[in-house]
Amino acid sequence: MDSKGQIIEIVISELDLYLIDRVRELRALHRPYMSQVKLSQKIELSEGYISKVENLKERAKYNIRALNKIAHAFGLHSYSQLFPPTLLPDDMLRIRLQLPANEKKGKLKPDMSGNIPKGYRLISKRRLSEEEMALWNNNEMEYLTIIPH
Repeated sequence: MDSKGQIIEIVISELDLYLIDRVRELRALHRPYMSQVKLSQKIELSEGYISKVENLKERAKYNIRALNKIAHAFGLHSYSQLFPPTLLPDDMLRIRLQLPANEKKGKLKPDMSGNIPKGYRLISKRRLSEEEMALWNNNEMEYLTIIPH
């Protein structure tokens, strides 16, 4: 990933981040390929819905109803194909990410190992402290911080 990409820090639940990455992976592996717009249309939400959720600078996240529609859109046989196989260790995280300098539009393609590259490079992640959780729960903490570099 380009070292000149934007660095951001966000507060997000570990499960939300997993689901964002999982739906992105399902879109890329689906045959025929399913774009953000096509999936948004298929689940009968605004054309920009999936794009907003996958853009980690936005606070938009999937809700249960959208996840149900997404599972049906991909023809999944169980919600277990959408959710992590085991419980995730953390609730809320503060993660620092590098976003690509020039976001490529078009189809997501697997890497040499068959994995779908994430739309970011994880720099660091840590669980929110009790004090930070109190601030978050009282809406006294920002979701997004852009890190100058």
